[in-house]
Amino acid sequence: MNAAIAKAQSTLGEFTTELARPQKDTDYIVKVRFRTDGGSGEHIWLDQIRFDGGNVTGRLTDEPDAIARYHKGQTVTAPRVDITDWLISGPAVTRGGYTQDVIDHRTASGGR
Repeated sequence: MNAAIAKAQSTLGEFTTELARPQKDTDYIVKVRFRTDGGSGEHIWLDQIRFDGGNVTGRLTDEPDAIARYHKGQTVTAPRVDITDWLISGPAVTRGGYTQDVIDHRTASGGR
């Protein structure tokens, strides 16, 4: 999983380039690691993405499990360095999704 996160971080420029000229019927999302109330972390996808300097702002696509201060649909801002994945998905393209590939592989192989 750490290698997938590193790949997402190292290719984030590809995502921001594509986001600057969005295609019709294409979704642009990023996954961000948020510190939980207990001190660990929870990774949550954001849509309606905007980048501003060193930060990303977007809307939470799911209800957090371990972060009481955030809720699905809420707009949040996080440091760009906390992005752990990105995904571009549309009729003509699917790119990114590095951590999702790891999760899908683990699920297909029985959780290993």
